[in-house]
Amino acid sequence: MDSYRTARLMQEGVTYPVIVRPHNQILENRINRIIRETAEELLPSGRYRTMNIITAASEYETTVNKNEILSIRFENYYYPEMMASGITVVRAVTLNLVTGRRYRLKDLFIPGIDYEDYLNRLIERQIEERDIPLINDFPGITGNEVFYLTEGELVIVYQRYELTPGYYGVLEFEIPYEELQPLIDETSPIYMIAQNS
Repeated sequence: MDSYRTARLMQEGVTYPVIVRPHNQILENRINRIIRETAEELLPSGRYRTMNIITAASEYETTVNKNEILSIRFENYYYPEMMASGITVVRAVTLNLVTGRRYRLKDLFIPGIDYEDYLNRLIERQIEERDIPLINDFPGITGNEVFYLTEGELVIVYQRYELTPGYYGVLEFEIPYEELQPLIDETSPIYMIAQNS
């Protein structure tokens, strides 16, 4: 009688860039650790971690690298066995390449300002203009959203099923910097990106 061993197919890794700072190894290590940890958030988790993964593909895009501000969008697709469709997950990171600081959403705006309400109004307008089908009412900005920066826009990301039906996929709201002018000052990475444009 033959015996068979089955192996579980897993996604072992993801793709991400490495930053070189030859004159500051500590800063280089810090930045690269943050980038790696962000990329690894894309790996299957929860119940998907114990399932066979039929297909997996990861990629990243440097959405801005200007005036010492770096923003990277990571995307991972994996297809667990026995699932009706694959899963796409997006993560992002925005960093200051001089200090190694990782920016949170609130760090983009003037300290103490009510940026949440302002962004809520901009996003609600886009939901209406784009006729986006929502599963439930838009809950509003919490400050924990995935976001990235480009040369001209703040992009706020919602995962598949987070706000919309699965067929809609990942939902992204692109907000031009011009619309954010009342919220930013010289400490904002948005302000730094806009210099010498």
